[in-house]
Amino acid sequence: NVGNTIGWGVFYDEESRDDKAEQLCLVYVMFNSVIVDALFVLQPDGGFMPVVLLQPYAKKVSIERMDTQTKEDLRRLQALYKQMLGPAVEVYEKDMRKRELIRDYFRQSEHVLIKVNNQTCTISIPKNERGIHYVQFLKPLTYERRFFFVELEQLSEHSEIIIGIASSKHSLNKLLGLLTDTIGYHSLEGKLYYNSKDVGNMKGHVCKKGDTMGIEIAVFDKDMSVALFSKNFRPVGTRFLTLQDHSEFMPTIMIESHGEPIELLAYWHTRVSVPPHFSLRNAEDWCVPEGTKIDINEKIFELPPHIGTSSCIQAPYSLHRKFNHFSIVLTDKFSENNPPPAIALCTASPFDPPPKSQFKQDYLRFWPTGDAAKYIKPGDKLGWGIIYPDETITKEEEQLVICYLTINRSVGYVRVLFQPPGGLYPVVIAPPN
Repeated sequence: NVGNTIGWGVFYDEESRDDKAEQLCLVYVMFNSVIVDALFVLQPDGGFMPVVLLQPYAKKVSIERMDTQTKEDLRRLQALYKQMLGPAVEVYEKDMRKRELIRDYFRQSEHVLIKVNNQTCTISIPKNERGIHYVQFLKPLTYERRFFFVELEQLSEHSEIIIGIASSKHSLNKLLGLLTDTIGYHSLEGKLYYNSKDVGNMKGHVCKKGDTMGIEIAVFDKDMSVALFSKNFRPVGTRFLTLQDHSEFMPTIMIESHGEPIELLAYWHTRVSVPPHFSLRNAEDWCVPEGTKIDINEKIFELPPHIGTSSCIQAPYSLHRKFNHFSIVLTDKFSENNPPPAIALCTASPFDPPPKSQFKQDYLRFWPTGDAAKYIKPGDKLGWGIIYPDETITKEEEQLVICYLTINRSVGYVRVLFQPPGGLYPVVIAPPN
């Protein structure tokens, strides 16, 4: 209510000499000047910065930053600190063991140089060592630790970095994504490969020196999982990973050298707490072709020229029970020779092999051309939504769902499908220029 006060505080060990250093500390929540909750966290270097997030319905606050601890608060915090310190240290030490990088964890080719310190893992290829090199970290990605990334520190325009997922049983005699049951993000062309194919809604983005390449296993499924690829912590596309043994989801890096020295920094999943989070409501968080211009406020996408081929934008995540509908507005005039965009629900990437059942499809698409164009005009709103009939089935399980097309919020078409692994992704398809 108006007039209430809420706040965060930090309590340090009495022997702490540097309150800006990385260390375990007790953070606590205050409501109307009373401590209501506390927990131990690992403070990062530099300390915690106060942040206030305002909302459209809460636009004005007054801020006080001061030492608000009374003697009673101090005694309580000291007691909480002593009581909670032991369990916190156990969790911290266990986490440190999990994050530790030991040389035995690496499978590597002959000329790869690996240097590990407390924060980074530097991988380099010396000058004149031509050919294909690889590094595989022999700890699988898990649901809790599902994202890793690399920074391209030194890379010539002819050499290439490929990051991906492969089993430790693979011989790695081909590039990632060109082997069965592997995926690979190739920096030189920007392509996203799986099982030797690069087909999908999104083609990926080229990566060069200074860029960051990342992979998150967004969905773990018994049949096919889904990988979400990113460049500079922005999503660029999704692909199926057909490797069914989750204990073999080994993060792997391949380096194709043409004789120039190469260096990159690898941030393995054991050291990355959470992957980047994307919002379906934020236009910048959608997968878009390279060169796309985005009006963030109006959520308008201006795609680069695409002569002779269609171009797409895709949501980074599939629809689900809480976000079960999306729509677009046809802002431009269109005609038979200049058709409007299509709106679709698609799988993370095309099924391989193609489905035989009519209830299992790669996509549902509505393109207002031909007779359908008679009933659509500029300014209309088109959308796709999903209804989950059985609330007892988890979103990861295979289930029949009801997909429906909306035109100006009215239902115009209904189709029943099996939800594919990873779900159905919102996609907008722009026809060729």
